[in-house]
Amino acid sequence: MLRQVVADPSGTAHAANISGAQLAGKTGTAELKKSQKDQNGKENGFFVVYDEKNPNMLVAMLIEDVKHRGGSGLVVNKAVNLFR
Repeated sequence: MLRQVVADPSGTAHAANISGAQLAGKTGTAELKKSQKDQNGKENGFFVVYDEKNPNMLVAMLIEDVKHRGGSGLVVNKAVNLFR
C-alpha cells in the first residue's frame, strides 16, 4: 500500500515516482489550530519514504508552515531529491 501512494497517478506522493528507484511512503499534514472551525491555523507537512530496492535508505521529513505552499506535496518534492 505504501508503494501505491507513490506509484498510483492519484497517490498523494506520485511526484516521488522517479526512475531508478521504487519509492514507497506516507504523506501527512498536521493542522495546528485551536478548534475545528479555526481556518487560520498553520499546517506542518510530513513525508516518510524508502526505496523498496534499497530499504536501508529511509527518509523522514517534516516541514513547518506548508499551508498555501503545497502542503505535504512540498515535502514530497524536497525529500525525493535525496533519492535522485
